[in-house]
Amino acid sequence: MTYVIEFPHANDAASLGPLLLKIWLQTYPNEAVGIDETWIRQHRGASATAEGIAQRREFIEAAQQRPDLLFCRVVRCQAEIVGFLCGRRDDVVTLGPMYVLNEAQGQGVGGRMMSDFLSWAGSSPMRL
Repeated sequence: MTYVIEFPHANDAASLGPLLLKIWLQTYPNEAVGIDETWIRQHRGASATAEGIAQRREFIEAAQQRPDLLFCRVVRCQAEIVGFLCGRRDDVVTLGPMYVLNEAQGQGVGGRMMSDFLSWAGSSPMRL
């Protein structure tokens, strides 16, 4: 499989919200601490709503206009987005969400995205 890391298009916002929810459902269920599918859908499900998608679209468009202040990359396998990483620069650089679907993990894409992010961040102070 070939994984390509690139800047997202505004239309990719429609995929990112549902992708975030799917990754949370793959990664975080833990009955022992009360995190089940219902909890995840209640607390992270908004990312897949029209409002959540609109917010993601706004971020992508803002990152296109101000790439010095906002960082966003997606990982594609063929046409499907399988991961993403976002961040921002204010007084410090802040690493935002970074997620990769289970089936794309172990392929080095997380490390490659983080390398891109760290190159973008440069020597700025960071908050993780």
